Amino acid sequence: MALVEKAKQFATIAHKRINQLRKYNNQPYTVHLSSVANIVASVTDDEEMIAAAWLHDVVEDTPATLYDVEKEFGTGVAELVENLTDISKPGDGNRLTRKSIDKKHIARASQRAKTIKLADLIDNASDIMQT
Repeated sequence: MALVEKAKQFATIAHKRINQLRKYNNQPYTVHLSSVANIVASVTDDEEMIAAAWLHDVVEDTPATLYDVEKEFGTGVAELVENLTDISKPGDGNRLTRKSIDKKHIARASQRAKTIKLADLIDNASDIMQT
């Protein structure tokens, strides 16, 4: 199975298992993942990036781990997902403090990861504007 299709299936199953919905519009979470992957695919044919776009929230939001991602998709995809995963924890402080920690983390990320993050932000902003 192709890398992107495998990532799509993995992410879809992981997010459906926890019945995750978008907080802005109550759509199935996979709608967001598909949008992010499509935005990334519109600017690159890099299969690792498109796969990571499908998987960008899987470690943060589901029981899946970076080890699971690396085992299934390889080091390149796992590194992108790691760059895209918030590292702050509730014990790190208030929301402002946690967001500052996460901003510093993504600032150190690769250009490839930042491209995926921008696609994520574009889709989030689009959802907010439509509510």
